[in-house]
Amino acid sequence: MKKILLKELPAEGNMPMIKTVDLIKGCLNQTPEHGYTFDELMKRQRVDEALNGVSETDNYFMLEDQDYETLKKCALSNRWAVRHPFIIDFITSNFL
Repeated sequence: MKKILLKELPAEGNMPMIKTVDLIKGCLNQTPEHGYTFDELMKRQRVDEALNGVSETDNYFMLEDQDYETLKKCALSNRWAVRHPFIIDFITSNFL
């Protein structure tokens, strides 16, 4: 089992609140370069189902090792639309 830290960055100026949960969902929904295989769909679905069990007050959630590796692969290969320290912290505190 691996722990994924859940954080929030409050809204500031024109920037809306950013949540780790939203970053994870974005990673899971980012289409792989050559599209999804059925196996990839199922792997990402398992992570999404684990994430659906998270409440607003949780500071972390646990993933099976296989699911952690799926999320890690998604997060490290994701093409981010913005450059923000919160994204860098998400990656470094959970996967590096």
